[in-house]
Amino acid sequence: ETYTAADNERIKHANPELYKKCKVVVHGTGFGMGPYMMHMNDPEKFPTIKSAEELQDFLFAVVPGLPVWHHELRTFAQKNGYLDNPWGLRHYFYDVFTYKYDENHRLIFDERGLPKVTLGKDSKKVIAMKPQSSAGFFMRDNIELLGQTALRPYLPAVLSIHDGYTVEVPDEPKWVDYATETLGNILTRPIAEMNNLRVGCEIEIARRNFLEFEFVKQIEVV
Repeated sequence: ETYTAADNERIKHANPELYKKCKVVVHGTGFGMGPYMMHMNDPEKFPTIKSAEELQDFLFAVVPGLPVWHHELRTFAQKNGYLDNPWGLRHYFYDVFTYKYDENHRLIFDERGLPKVTLGKDSKKVIAMKPQSSAGFFMRDNIELLGQTALRPYLPAVLSIHDGYTVEVPDEPKWVDYATETLGNILTRPIAEMNNLRVGCEIEIARRNFLEFEFVKQIEVV
């Protein structure tokens, strides 16, 4: 079955605390964060290191390819000294990890079959580099595309924050409809640099201030 945005909303409202914990673990793991840092950053959600470790282990069980991919990234960066993002940006790394050996100088492996390592100062940067820089380049391209439309005069100074975009158009049906359609088409377009991956988006309108949003529509992609 396909997991939809409606499923996400249902889970969010059924168990909001678990949803928040899972969100921290998913995003944190994607940027190289371990259970210790999750506990230190948010002791209310994770009162012990073990509580964060258990939820991260659950993530790895659901997505078993994730720790393998992280290890492959680190191995490539350690061997070659760099990583490229899908747009061709190259970032250099100098201290990723060192392997752990037993008393007979044989590699030590963890329960997933991956070599145990001592992480260096660049180890988390390696994990974060591709998702972080790809999101940044995607946003850069979106801003450039928005500037090529009739929305150009309505792009404010604070056009993009995190993964959101704001345009200030006249409160008239033709402009609201045009902005909604244009934003939706740009944000959910196939991303050529990422094998035509598409991501969904949600569009809202604030007529008085940014604390009072009116939901317009949610665009899901397969």
